Amino acid sequence: MGSRVKNLYLTLIAYLVATVISYGKYVQGDFSIYFTAGKRITRNLSIYETENNLYVYGPLLAHLLAPFSAWDDLLASRTWLVLSVLAIAFSAMILCRDILKIVRLDQIVFSLSILCISFATRNNLGNGNVMAFVLLGVVLSISLILHNENYKNAMILSLVTLFIFEVKTYIALFLILFLLISKKFKTLLIFLTFLCIFNFLYFKISQVTYVDWIHSLKARSIGLNSGSDQATILVFLNKLTSDSYFIGLIFAMLAYFLLLARMFKSLSRCNGDREIQGIILLAASPVITIFSHGQDFIVSTLVLVYLLLKHNYGLEITKNLKVYLFLALGLLVNWTNEQAIFALPVLVALCLALAISAMPNQAILMVVIINVISLIVSGLLFNQEGDIQYVVYNFQALAFGLSIFLAITSKKFLKLVSQRGD
Repeated sequence: MGSRVKNLYLTLIAYLVATVISYGKYVQGDFSIYFTAGKRITRNLSIYETENNLYVYGPLLAHLLAPFSAWDDLLASRTWLVLSVLAIAFSAMILCRDILKIVRLDQIVFSLSILCISFATRNNLGNGNVMAFVLLGVVLSISLILHNENYKNAMILSLVTLFIFEVKTYIALFLILFLLISKKFKTLLIFLTFLCIFNFLYFKISQVTYVDWIHSLKARSIGLNSGSDQATILVFLNKLTSDSYFIGLIFAMLAYFLLLARMFKSLSRCNGDREIQGIILLAASPVITIFSHGQDFIVSTLVLVYLLLKHNYGLEITKNLKVYLFLALGLLVNWTNEQAIFALPVLVALCLALAISAMPNQAILMVVIINVISLIVSGLLFNQEGDIQYVVYNFQALAFGLSIFLAITSKKFLKLVSQRGD
C-alpha cells in the first residue's frame, strides 16, 4: 500500500471513529422519528400523527424497527449510526467491484473517502437519516439490473425497490423508469405483487395502509411553510412575495421541464449503455424532483466518484466536464450541523484523496480554498436570525447536484460513451 493511500486510509478511519463517538452521544433527530413510529406500532397506535405529522414515510421502515422498540433509544441510535457507516462502505465497494469492475485497493479507498467526507453523508450521519441505506439499495439495484434477470435477482431487486419506494419515493420512480428501459418486466411484476402483499400485511399488523401514507404526505405538504429544508428550486419559491410568486412558479416549471428534457435526451444518446443510463437517472433523482433534502445529494456524490474513477481508468474528460467536476469538488465539503473540529480531518482526507487520483496540485489547492470559503461563510451565517443558513446550505446542495447532473449528461461525454459502445 502506497504511503498516500495508507495515510488516507488511516485519516478516514480516524475520522469515522470520531464521527461515531461524537454523533453517538445523542439520539439523532430523523432516527428518533423512525424509531418512535416503530414504538407506536407495538402500542397499537397510528404511526401517522395528525398534529405534528413527523413520520411521512411508508409503513415499511416503522415495521422494520418495531421489533427493536424495547431497546434503549440511545443504543438503537448508535447501532443505526454504525450500520449507516457500513452501508456507505458497502456502497463504495459495490460501485467499484460490481459496476466499474475495479479491484484496486487505492481506488476503493478513494471512493469510500469521497463518499464519507461529502456534506450530504455527514449530514445524513448527523441527523440519522435513512439515505445511507437508500444509497446502498440504489447501487445494489444498478448492479442487479446490469445482470441477467433470473428469479433470484428479480426477487432481491423487487424488495430493494420496495424499500426505496417507501422511504424516498422520487428515487424509486427513477429506478422504476430504469427497470422499464432495461425491460425488466418480471421484476416490475414482482414489485407490484409485493406492494399488494405488504399493504395487506400492514393492515393486518397495525391497521395502516398506503392510503394513510398518502394522507400524511398531503398533510405535510399543506403544513410546510418555510421550506428551509428543501434543496430544490421550490426553496426559492417559498421565499418569494405573493406579487412575484407567479413569475417564480413559471421559472421553476420551465427549469424542471428543461432538466427533464435534458435527462431523456441524454438517455437516448447512451447507445443502449445500461450502466450510463442508470448513473444518469441516479444523478437526476435529487435534482429533478419536487422535494428533496441536502442529505439526499449523497447519490450525487456517488456519481461524482463514478466520473472521477472513470477518468482514472482512461475515459477522456472534456473541457466542459472538467469544469463541472471542479465545481462539484469545490462544493464537496460544504457545511453541515457537525462540530467545526471535523473540518480539518475532512480537508486533509480531501487533499489525500485527490492526490492519489493524480489531480494536479494547483487544482487540489483551488478545490480546498473553495471548500474552506464555503465552510467559513456558512459557519458565519449559522448565528444569523431566521433560516438563511439552511437556505444557503441547500442552495449549495442544489448547485452541487446540478453540476454533477450536467457533467454526466454533457453532450461530448455521451458521445464518448456512444463511441465506446460502437
